[in-house]
Amino acid sequence: AIYDSLYNYTYSVTNLNSINLRGGQGTLFVTMVGNTITNYSQNPVANEIGDCFIENNSGDDVTTSYKVVRVNGELNIRQRDITIQARSGEWVYDGTTHTLNEYTYPSNLVSGQTLTSVDITGSQLELGQSANHPHDAVIKTAGGVDVTNNYNINYVDGSLKVTANQNAIVVTSGDQSWE
Repeated sequence: AIYDSLYNYTYSVTNLNSINLRGGQGTLFVTMVGNTITNYSQNPVANEIGDCFIENNSGDDVTTSYKVVRVNGELNIRQRDITIQARSGEWVYDGTTHTLNEYTYPSNLVSGQTLTSVDITGSQLELGQSANHPHDAVIKTAGGVDVTNNYNINYVDGSLKVTANQNAIVVTSGDQSWE
């Protein structure tokens, strides 16, 4: 399962009630051990089969008449994919160092969780272009719990560009006379 909030951040398998046997011969009752998984960092969690018993149509326990093979599984949560992109900016050369600490991201965070910070590294002073690099995002629940590890974050650079000042600079030598 992908990290989500559909089950209060917990995936749980409990009490698979019953399965009718082929040909209407009875019912297989299975109890799952109630394992849960909340976060990606808990992977994997054993998903174990507990009690199994079989009743015929008269309600008699006939479990020993069958070979019951238990195959346990695992519960896993995949990280939720998100992309954080640094914004790009362009300035005319003015002698100051330019930075742009802004970013965009899609609204596919789990409900109740917030992107609380993103570090952005990049600056441009002279003519030219350089990367505006986002990194080290932090995502928290409404209660302040850091859940960043539940996300697979793709960082996309923006660019910072400084272009030439196109204002005309007029240099004159002036008039000079000598006698």
